[in-house]
Amino acid sequence: MFGPLPYILLGKRRREIKRRFRNMQADLAKARKMQLALLRHNDIKLPDSLDAGVILKQSRSVGGDLYMFSIQDNIFRFLIADVCGKGMTAALYMSSIQHILIKIDEKESPAEFCNILNKELCKMNIDGMFMTMIFGNADLQTGEVTYVNAGHMSPIYWSADGSARYFRGKVDIPIGVIEDYEYEHNVHTLKAHDTVILYTDGVVDSINESDEMFGKERLIKSLMQCKSRKPADILSKISNDIRIFNNHVPQADDMIIMALCYNGNELFHQATVTPHETINEIPINSNESINEIQLTI
Repeated sequence: MFGPLPYILLGKRRREIKRRFRNMQADLAKARKMQLALLRHNDIKLPDSLDAGVILKQSRSVGGDLYMFSIQDNIFRFLIADVCGKGMTAALYMSSIQHILIKIDEKESPAEFCNILNKELCKMNIDGMFMTMIFGNADLQTGEVTYVNAGHMSPIYWSADGSARYFRGKVDIPIGVIEDYEYEHNVHTLKAHDTVILYTDGVVDSINESDEMFGKERLIKSLMQCKSRKPADILSKISNDIRIFNNHVPQADDMIIMALCYNGNELFHQATVTPHETINEIPINSNESINEIQLTI
């Protein structure tokens, strides 16, 4: 009755939708690679008194979990953060944060650093967005760690004697909530062969087929079963245990795991090592999909 015209139009519409979908996927793939490229730190070099590593797994093409490393005057600065929300909104907010971080003086204390970042993000006032974060300084000669916990998951302290527990330091409010809030830092001194594990909530909130969460107890158990203090081995052990626990259930949230292994001040000297990434550099115009990066220093 209506002839072939509606079918022709429907076919054209389907082809147009497929074309737009392919373009969107290509744009997201490029955005993902650009975002991961911002998180790589091939210029970081450390004395033998500290080993460090991090693994990032994104649940979508782009995400809102963030980490950063830097070193100046024998002070190793580290940051791990989790932006509220997922996907493109969280990724754009995270990019704004990275722009602000570049402008903050490297010599600011952890509390001063968080105060400045908090004021800047509160001024942006982007639809109630905020982030949880741990930012700290580790003195590579003394082992003293000064850090602020801004509403983030408590780090794990894995002592050289084999015991492990969650840090009991002060937990402040997330960044970007109250503009005139004053952050306070905690202090913890590491001994030789002590290890600190930092992570985002995507790790402990990871679920299996029965909707059980991986949880903090399994995380502690996974860590204590690791027979090595090397960051790469620790990250691989925990990541593999989460993968086995998930049993093919899709990852629902971004996750970062960071390992800081203090080898002792007797090993401190100016000899340095070059970091090694477990993934190759991939051009932005490549069609290969990446949602994981692991870096050991």
